[in-house]
Amino acid sequence: MRWIDAGSFTYVLMDQRGYGDSRTADGACTVEEIAADAIVLADSLGWENFSVVGHSMGGKVAQRLVADAPERVTALAGVKNDLISIAQAERLYYVQNNSYADLPTLASSGTMNITRTSRGGYTYMAESSGTGFTVTATYVAPPLQMPNGVAPPHFPTYSVDQTMEIHQGD
Repeated sequence: MRWIDAGSFTYVLMDQRGYGDSRTADGACTVEEIAADAIVLADSLGWENFSVVGHSMGGKVAQRLVADAPERVTALAGVKNDLISIAQAERLYYVQNNSYADLPTLASSGTMNITRTSRGGYTYMAESSGTGFTVTATYVAPPLQMPNGVAPPHFPTYSVDQTMEIHQGD
């Protein structure tokens, strides 16, 4: 498939309960069960953190995964949403103070609606200038130990600035 970048990412396509090779799996095939299955799969692969893509019922499962294991899901409603929240805090801080601020100042000012400065191996940093800001999420956790023949997941760097667009590096 031309949209899959196997050189930069490791992909796992899970057959959800009731579909494909999991068509005969026991259980009620609820969103909660399927999300739990995804966690078991990630654990079996040795993945402490991972990104999730879901379509149709898989989209509901992906949202459930974020609700059940927010510290493990780095993309979907994880790291990227944290960056947007921090960027919104920067914009609010600017309106109130006519300047942008670093992360500790944002956290202590009450403008941020999140309290975390990291998630799932990513650490956040906010840099400001007189005309703008950049919030960056960098993966800093130790490398994952993978089973033989399984490539470790790729953890790109994400950033957002005053345009509110998320950018992905490396």
